[in-house]
Amino acid sequence: MKGQTLPGTTNNNIVAADREEWRRKRELCNPSFTDLSLLQIFDQHMHKVIDRVVQKWRKTEGSVNAAKDARNLAFNAIAKAGFGLLVEAVNHPNTKSVNLINLLLSSGNGIFIKLLPTFFKHLPVIGEQIRTKEEKGLKVKAWFEMMIQERKKAHKDGDIEQNIVSRLLTAENKEFSKFDDQDLLTESVVLLVAGHETTAKTLRWTFYHLAMHPEIQQRAYEEITSVMSKHGYSDLKDITYDVTMNEFPYIKAIINKTLRLSGPAALVFREVAKDVEIQYDQGKKNVTLLKGTMFIGLAGMWQ
Repeated sequence: MKGQTLPGTTNNNIVAADREEWRRKRELCNPSFTDLSLLQIFDQHMHKVIDRVVQKWRKTEGSVNAAKDARNLAFNAIAKAGFGLLVEAVNHPNTKSVNLINLLLSSGNGIFIKLLPTFFKHLPVIGEQIRTKEEKGLKVKAWFEMMIQERKKAHKDGDIEQNIVSRLLTAENKEFSKFDDQDLLTESVVLLVAGHETTAKTLRWTFYHLAMHPEIQQRAYEEITSVMSKHGYSDLKDITYDVTMNEFPYIKAIINKTLRLSGPAALVFREVAKDVEIQYDQGKKNVTLLKGTMFIGLAGMWQ
């Protein structure tokens, strides 16, 4: 089923595309997500963002809204890494960029709107809601288009920015055609929505599970202090990218456990591309999955 996330865009993005189109998008996008220099810049920025959140929590008396701060933290991260935008969503949550992403997330699913008969737009209540959602979508689309044109101008002027969208502008592959403006718009939308909302939800659920299991929280804390002592670090900001990725097995296990129990994607669809036989029960039994079989993964079902 094809639909629209925003007016003028399609759901034919890297998440929803099929087969060859998915291969094209994957091949063109992949280098931008595995570039070590880009990851290190992102790592440095994340230290600053996390420090702002920690300082905010330390100054707050009583409880904190961890869910809201996780969402703003994630938006800061994806705005910088994805688009080269410095957004103070943690301390200044009412800026234009933050309000626009909130518009995007609240504009509703374009597929649902497309399924409704045209006359629904003329009904007193639901029609106004549909028109409001479409107006929000147009505002957000205009912002994305402006942002992409700014990145293109900077690249034309010789200013090679260190962010994912700027890399996608020049992404090339011998087998596939380059991204055009429509591709860039569609992938930018899914990058911001998927990268922001999934990260925020994962953080929220991680905070929740750690709060419910203080003994695990303590072990995570001990792993951090042990690594810092080992390397002579005096501050969390001293921890390098390589150390973060390779020397925190317990914290990595906590995140993986959170993703298994409370995955950010509510539904994951997979279609079998060809007949395949799978062994299970230590190879004692076989099951054949027929081409065309659809599988639906539900978040939180793997208890």
